[in-house]
Amino acid sequence: MIAGDGRIVHDQARLVDFDSPENNDWLALNQFTSVENRYSRRADVLVFLNGLPIAIIELKNPGDENATLNDAYHQSALRREGDTTVVYKTLS
Repeated sequence: MIAGDGRIVHDQARLVDFDSPENNDWLALNQFTSVENRYSRRADVLVFLNGLPIAIIELKNPGDENATLNDAYHQSALRREGDTTVVYKTLS
């Protein structure tokens, strides 16, 4: 915005309210699918803070004795490598 004397003035936009966390809007979505061009990715859980994606959580079947935290990490890491969808690029 330009003030009456020609100076450029602005307000600061705060994306996260650290002083009053209750003012923030949190959303966790199960099986969130991001589609862009020919690429489609589905996160087990995608966490948004004030509309911004901040975390992807990879879940494993608790009944699968062979499922490990290491497997979840590698599956998530492999998804991010070379991924072109906006959500995954944002979180990488």
